[in-house]
Amino acid sequence: MPYPNYMSGQVLSPKNIAGSCRMVDRTIKDKKVYMVFCQFRDPETRDLKWLLQSVRFDIELWQPAEVKAICEKEGWRFEAAKKPVEKADLSFLSKVRKRTIIEGPDGSSIFVKAEGNLEYPIIKGRKI
Repeated sequence: MPYPNYMSGQVLSPKNIAGSCRMVDRTIKDKKVYMVFCQFRDPETRDLKWLLQSVRFDIELWQPAEVKAICEKEGWRFEAAKKPVEKADLSFLSKVRKRTIIEGPDGSSIFVKAEGNLEYPIIKGRKI
């Protein structure tokens, strides 16, 4: 999942996470990174194993070219930092039900979760 303040290298898909995750600080090339370890279920033994799921790179410390090079070398999928969808990005032309994910024009998304009304206005974007 892209974040506004981190680029990341995805090692394993988050869809297969079977348990909890933890983030630890490490260094690569004398710069701080955050490694996310998650529990994945072993298909043969059905035991939970801690595996590296992704590595996050702070945009203030790392250049995109550096991170892309590391991801290519390690075989990770590069994810650029993305600006989150803001309320001001939405248009009040259509409505959406609560607990819906809306994709913004730049590919980022927001999760609508509110109580009360079943429908809420959206600005730009489409339901996914």
